[in-house]
Amino acid sequence: MWHGDVPRGDRAWTDGEPPHILMITPESLEVLMREGVLSRDLSHARFVIVDELHAFAFEQLIHPDDLAENMRWIRQMLDGQMDSFVIENRYVRKDGQTVWVKKSVSLVREAGGAPQWIIALVEDMTQRRQAEAALKDSIERERARAAEMEILMDTAPA
Repeated sequence: MWHGDVPRGDRAWTDGEPPHILMITPESLEVLMREGVLSRDLSHARFVIVDELHAFAFEQLIHPDDLAENMRWIRQMLDGQMDSFVIENRYVRKDGQTVWVKKSVSLVREAGGAPQWIIALVEDMTQRRQAEAALKDSIERERARAAEMEILMDTAPA
């Protein structure tokens, strides 16, 4: 896989074969199309992923109430205290809606040990969270009904 924001001089394939997956920002896609690179060098690519997420900082994705915890985990990972972590938090979509996600985050280091890439697998957990909340509400309603029934039973004439 080759990331489209790699500078022109670093766009060589190490194994002599072009990548099969190209992940690129909309801005870089426009530059590569202008340069004619996509038709010439990447005709063997099986998938081109236009990645809007790289167009802005990841901190803009994370709900403000969840940002500090995310940054704490990332700092610990970059400091070498762990290689990866899993966290559930909220993202804010472009339209302002909040969605729950589960992220599995890993750090890839260069041969010398310096951080090279942070890779995140993000799974939308919104429906699961909504189902959990609905179940919790249902259980609370049933407990309240059971308590009311118990009171009625205790106060009913014998």
